[in-house]
Amino acid sequence: MTADITQRWLSDHSRHYQLKLAAKEPDNPDQRIAEDIRLLVESTLKLLVSFLYATLTLISFTAILWQLSGNLSLSLSGSVWHIPGYMFWACILYTLLGMALTQWIGSPLRHLNMERQRHEANYRAALLIRRQHSDAIAGQRGESGERHTLMQHFLHVMGNWNQLIRYERNLSFFTVGYQQVTALAPILFALPKFLAGEIMLGGLIQLRQAFASVATSLSWFVFAYKEIAAGQATVARLYHFVVLLDGEETPSLHSTEGVTRLRAQLTVMTPNKTPLLTGVAFNVQAGELLLLTGPSGLGKSTLLRTLSGHWPYYTGSVQQDTHTCWIPQNSYLPPGRLGTLLAYPRLNQAFSTAQYRDALNLVGMMPLADRLEQDID
Repeated sequence: MTADITQRWLSDHSRHYQLKLAAKEPDNPDQRIAEDIRLLVESTLKLLVSFLYATLTLISFTAILWQLSGNLSLSLSGSVWHIPGYMFWACILYTLLGMALTQWIGSPLRHLNMERQRHEANYRAALLIRRQHSDAIAGQRGESGERHTLMQHFLHVMGNWNQLIRYERNLSFFTVGYQQVTALAPILFALPKFLAGEIMLGGLIQLRQAFASVATSLSWFVFAYKEIAAGQATVARLYHFVVLLDGEETPSLHSTEGVTRLRAQLTVMTPNKTPLLTGVAFNVQAGELLLLTGPSGLGKSTLLRTLSGHWPYYTGSVQQDTHTCWIPQNSYLPPGRLGTLLAYPRLNQAFSTAQYRDALNLVGMMPLADRLEQDID
């Protein structure tokens, strides 16, 4: 699941960047990949094991409960009604009532669990941003304001936890009470037959044990509701994330192997279809330089995003070489070994040590050749 969603997020069509440009990026996609998938797998396995255990217990004790309960005869309007295995049907009605009350008490937990993951992820992201920009914060003496901002994030976490504690407390009170009543309910249901002498004390105890086992198995939903609510929140977050990843891709540009030029004739627009740059046309041959000039806000960066295939709001055509590389305004190199940095965006294994040494020699950095296997942070 991690490999599949990571493949969709960091797709060959740069889906992660398209969502960001279109302002559709979900909150904290890193948290959804790293944490939500783990939570989904853990909760699914835990719920599946408990459900299988409850199912096996139900199969084992249903026949016993049916046999021990016998028939119940009721006289209504001169007619006699016989209910075979009446304790089993009483158990069904009892557990259905328990499920309905559990859903009524615990229904807010799903939303609160979703909010908990979002608030905690926002708080961690805010801490990470402050760490990355510690030099700027220290230089501007901004610690006081940053502490205030971080505490505002943490207050959201605290408020959400207070609500979670309140609803989980109410659910726990009901669950414990329901479990205690389950031990007494069969005595109440079997009391008419016991007073009539149809069952003895030993049979009543056996009936009570069988009823409690069946009721506990049928009440799996009641006792696992907290885990189910947390699992539902995780599934919902991952589902919405995957839906966005599987959304409409930016139309791919016309690329041809071996075409050593960039040719464009297009009109660049804003997301609301308002023309931003019109009549853009050029044909750049291999080895030529093309300089784009204009005042700030004219749309130069948007034009470059369009030419790189990441801005979908345009009309016209763009043709480029298949292996065109675009350098963003903010450069990026991943942490890792020096050889990994030299090979980026290809894998480290794509080149030999001799090729790395030749590349370093060409740019006058041969003294670094002995550090190819050293990690660079």
